[in-house]
Amino acid sequence: MKSLHRTLRALLPLLLVLALAVSYPFFNRGFTDGVSFLRLQFGQLGTQLAVAPAAGGLLLGIYKPEVPYSLSRLQEMEEAIGTPFHVLSFYQTWGDREQDAFPHALMRAADQHGAMVMLTWEPWTTEFARHRGDRTAAVRTDMRAIADGAYDVHVRRWAREASIFGKVFFLRLAHEMNNPQYPWSEQAGNGPADIIEAW
Repeated sequence: MKSLHRTLRALLPLLLVLALAVSYPFFNRGFTDGVSFLRLQFGQLGTQLAVAPAAGGLLLGIYKPEVPYSLSRLQEMEEAIGTPFHVLSFYQTWGDREQDAFPHALMRAADQHGAMVMLTWEPWTTEFARHRGDRTAAVRTDMRAIADGAYDVHVRRWAREASIFGKVFFLRLAHEMNNPQYPWSEQAGNGPADIIEAW
């Protein structure tokens, strides 16, 4: 009897692994469906609270370099497809130049058009005066330095202006960190933990 118990106890981990392997596809599908359902619910809640455009649970977005700088071009495209764009995507670098400040005019233009902004916030730290001409900074954004507060003055100033704007928008920081062409990527010498901490 004791040997049977020992055998069953020894086989138990193997049986658990086998059970998980067999049931994983069902759990995975259930998890994915659950996340999709929650995203839809949050989207609908945002619409009801008037922080997101009413779009029947789906937001149609666009990225073209001239949008939102040229709203007349945007209107032409909306007329061509017969529906408005709910999200306008554009990019902005970090830095201490005028064009690196919070883009009030563009954000207001998008809001007046009835759209939200998805702003991709790119930490090209070469755009700060202290790094201009620094060859090292040109190929690597030090995400650990961001996490440690080296750029908090810029982040806080930008965030204060964002709060003055006072409308909801999407903020995409340091996108495509798996793309070696970006200096904030892992390939540029930033570890996953550094990227997470910077976020």
